[in-house]
Amino acid sequence: MLLHFCESTAFALLKSMKWKLLMNSSLQSGDRPYGDRQDYHCLLFVLDSANLHCFFEFLQKGFFVKVVTGKSIKQMLCDQFGVQPDYAVNRIKTIFYDGKPVDDMDRAIVRDGSTLAFSAAMPGLVGATFRSGGELSPFRSTISYRPDIRQTSDSKEGVVFIKLFNLLVSEMGPAFLCRGILIEKKLLDSFLKNQSIDFWSRCSSVFLGNHPMEKEKLMHDGVPGTEKFVLLKLKTIPQKNNVKS
Repeated sequence: MLLHFCESTAFALLKSMKWKLLMNSSLQSGDRPYGDRQDYHCLLFVLDSANLHCFFEFLQKGFFVKVVTGKSIKQMLCDQFGVQPDYAVNRIKTIFYDGKPVDDMDRAIVRDGSTLAFSAAMPGLVGATFRSGGELSPFRSTISYRPDIRQTSDSKEGVVFIKLFNLLVSEMGPAFLCRGILIEKKLLDSFLKNQSIDFWSRCSSVFLGNHPMEKEKLMHDGVPGTEKFVLLKLKTIPQKNNVKS
């Protein structure tokens, strides 16, 4: 009786969080970039580090990154994105793989088209229920991620969709942004058109590929081209100190 209640509660909690943690079905159905071709331009912002937080909304909404598939989640984070192993184990407390909570990131093999959501410790019943390897994890066993024994671990280029939550946004986010994230051009265009004059004043320069872009044109017209996705990269410069010594 208790086990059934806890499993039902866990499922209800997962369902209520679904649209916060997972990408929508239209992206899963093929509306995404592909690892074996580069059908997008790179937009590089050289900006004041104080502007980094402006881009954090993309980290929570979700972004694509190219990866080598066939590796475990932990291997992907540590070997491909430079996350320290201790940080991965001790800081990342909740992981969702295609909507299913993961208890062992060493056993979950990343495949092309996967959706991964990462969070630091969450409070209350939600946090306790979905914490990786937590005491309550057996109570949600029917909805937890289980390794597919038929899945091969062959390494190849692929693309995964990632979301970061709470403290991980500011802690892991800058590294992803500086490495480069793939996002839909229409979302980036909307973002750029809604930024303040102060935001643009903190952008030293912007490049589309190797070509400098006029900030005013970018602000009004968006990113040139017909490609569906843009590789957004940030390069930070030290904040300006206006105080005279």
